[in-house]
Amino acid sequence: MTKKFAAAEHQASLDSNFPYLERDAEPPGRWVPNSPRGKRWEGQAHWSTRHGDAVVRWGLGEPVRIDFALYPDRTRGVVEQNGYGGWRRLARNARNWIHGTVQIRADDVTFSDGEQPVYHPPPLTSVPSLEADLARDTAFLKALQDDGFAGATYDVLKQHRFYKDKMCGWLGGGGDAAGLVADLRGLGESFQDWHPWGGIHNEARLRSVHEHLARIGWRVEGENDQE
Repeated sequence: MTKKFAAAEHQASLDSNFPYLERDAEPPGRWVPNSPRGKRWEGQAHWSTRHGDAVVRWGLGEPVRIDFALYPDRTRGVVEQNGYGGWRRLARNARNWIHGTVQIRADDVTFSDGEQPVYHPPPLTSVPSLEADLARDTAFLKALQDDGFAGATYDVLKQHRFYKDKMCGWLGGGGDAAGLVADLRGLGESFQDWHPWGGIHNEARLRSVHEHLARIGWRVEGENDQE
C-alpha cells in the first residue's frame, strides 16, 4: 500500500465515521441526566463541522481532532488532543510534538504553540528505581529513539516486574510503561502514543531491551539470580 493510497483511505475512514453537519445544524447527540449524579450520551457520538478551510472532528460533544488547522507559520495541518486535556501538532521533522492551544471560530481554527512539557526524572536514592536509572543511562536513551526499540521497551515493561538488589523497582502495567517510554524519549509524546498497542518489534528487539536493563543491574522477577 502506497503512502498516498493509505492517506486517502484514512481520510475516507474519518469522513465516514465523522459525518459532516450542515452549517448551524444542532448537534446530533448530547449528554442527558440519568440519575441525580450521573449522565448518559444520547444520539450520534461522532460528527464533523467545517470552519473555513479547517475541519473539526467531534466525539461525545468535544473536539478531538482538527484537520487543516492554521499553524503559526501560516501552513495548515492536523492538530490532535495530547492525552492530557490539551492539543498538539507534529513539528516539521515529523517526530517531535509541539503542544499548544486551539481557537475554534466559525471561519477558521488556529493553533498557537504554547509551553512545552518538561520531564523531570525522579531522584536517585537508596531505594532502587528503574525509572531513575533509565533516565540517566545515555546508551538506553539513545536506543529508545528508535521506534521499534521503544515499542519493545513498552512491551517488556508492561509485562514484567523488575528487581535490583532484590528490591522491586518497577511493578509493570501498560499505562505506566507507556508514560515512561513517552517521557524518556523526549519528543513531546504522551502515554496514548504507546498504550495499549505499543509498537512493531521482534525477539531481537525484546532481547536487546532486557540486555540494556541487565547491564544496569535490573532483572525480571523470578530469574535465577534474584533468588
